[in-house]
Amino acid sequence: MRRILILGASGYLGRISYKELTPYLDLHGTYYSSDQYESNQVMHRYDLEHDSIAALLRELQPTEIIYALDGPYALQQQALKVTVEYCRAEKARLIFFSSVAVFDAVKSHASYENDNLLPQSAYGKHLMQMERICGDLPQALYSILRLPLVLGTNAPLIKQLRAAHQHKAHFEINPNQIISINTEQEIARQLHYIINRKLSGIFHLSSTDLIHHSDLFLELSQKLGLTEMIFAYNYSSNEDEYYALLPKYNLLPAQYRNSVANLIHQVVLNEQISIFSPKNS
Repeated sequence: MRRILILGASGYLGRISYKELTPYLDLHGTYYSSDQYESNQVMHRYDLEHDSIAALLRELQPTEIIYALDGPYALQQQALKVTVEYCRAEKARLIFFSSVAVFDAVKSHASYENDNLLPQSAYGKHLMQMERICGDLPQALYSILRLPLVLGTNAPLIKQLRAAHQHKAHFEINPNQIISINTEQEIARQLHYIINRKLSGIFHLSSTDLIHHSDLFLELSQKLGLTEMIFAYNYSSNEDEYYALLPKYNLLPAQYRNSVANLIHQVVLNEQISIFSPKNS
């Protein structure tokens, strides 16, 4: 029987995964500090600093593990190494969420699945190490899901955009930065497909085209009705620079690929639904 464990199920990506998968699969997750999970029998408290990941894995015996933990980099890497050894011994599959940050030193072009990693930030270098740890497994046993800028009702940048509008504060946009995007809704669908089909390898869960960072948020603010926004224009370079993923070699079916325009429409529609949902009335 397939049993999926989401390490970090109470975090941003973990919640997206849990909400999508829980109606269909034998699903367990970990949380650290939220009281809302204490009575939930499939949610298990896990402290990255003090608890044994090996003991949790032995207890639950998952056949697939989604790694979405947050915390100190060294502790994350150690927990992932133990998880990889479990997957190797039990032939369990590992799904790891990574990011465009593994290419954040690449400025001249968008990055594809097989490109050499080139991070410059501490976060990007950490994710590169995490990907390398995953790569110690046979390829059939792991999937690395690299994400671009993520939008959606609960996405940090959308919350910041609304908060900036509400408080008449500056929202920073980058006219010279070219990006790719995705949404919470599409990441959930793509993850579900990858799990169902037991796909392996590296996936760029990204829009099929690109947009300037400034154009994206100018368009979103207009379509979301956020009038009189105060934008701070950050010109980090005299020329365009890329902070973008594109899928090319490991493509999902056409129904799981989206243009920037479609994803913006989805964000706007979901925001409108959220505003008029009963919990907000």
